[in-house]
Amino acid sequence: MVEADSADTKRKVSGAAGSNLMPKTDRSILQNAPLGQYVVRVHVLEVSGLVAKDSSGTSDPFCRVTCGGHTRQTNTISATLSGMYNELFTFEIEIENLSDLEVEKINIDVMDSNTILSDVLIGSTELELGTVYASSPHHELWRQWIALASTGGIQGFIKLSVVVLAPGDEQIIHDEREDETADRDKEVDGISNVLMPVCAELEEYELKVALVTQGCDAYAQVSFGGTAEVKTKVLDSRNPVWAEELHMPVFLPALSDTIRIQAKSFHPMIRCPRVATAILALIP
Repeated sequence: MVEADSADTKRKVSGAAGSNLMPKTDRSILQNAPLGQYVVRVHVLEVSGLVAKDSSGTSDPFCRVTCGGHTRQTNTISATLSGMYNELFTFEIEIENLSDLEVEKINIDVMDSNTILSDVLIGSTELELGTVYASSPHHELWRQWIALASTGGIQGFIKLSVVVLAPGDEQIIHDEREDETADRDKEVDGISNVLMPVCAELEEYELKVALVTQGCDAYAQVSFGGTAEVKTKVLDSRNPVWAEELHMPVFLPALSDTIRIQAKSFHPMIRCPRVATAILALIP
């Protein structure tokens, strides 16, 4: 059972002119995608309009990109709410069946760096590999502004280029004139054509996922739209039975319209292997 209940509190944020949602994934394109090792390239270009996390009225932002269980991060820019990175990260990920394209995601967190205390999340976003792969003939999002969100609403914006290359694909090379034209077309009054909810208000919901299943020394993990993942407890039994309801705060509309539920085999020393995956459409 999956449902989204409207919370008592609604978070209101300003929408940008020309804002739009991530296009729906064309399932027919994914059905014809080849299997094998994919290459994912994430080009972090810049951030803008970040909320301040420090008492000085600024932040010390860096970007953390995670894909296929691997994490890379940019340099930190001190005392700013906007900044240029121009850093490229490459990931390789094995797609063993077509559902993996919908399961695997690119998570981007923009963090405020702290010397003594722990780093603090400013905002985050999430891109599904299948959505990027099916979004254009070249399987890319190019110089695209994307909204960064947290439980406080929109926290700023990040500009990215992302390409998902199947075996045998070659990345298209854009020249500088194309870059300038794209930026000019996509930016009006600083930032426009942002991938974010089309409405000016985000409504806060509570996502509830009720799990009743059986497994082998396993746990279930639920993720949606860049929100921190929630997990069931791990039962040390050959035939565990869960009867748990997991809750997480989410904001709708969102860049993602699918909920990912994964059953994993627990292991304390290595990355827990995935046993099974369910992908559900969210209908609030």
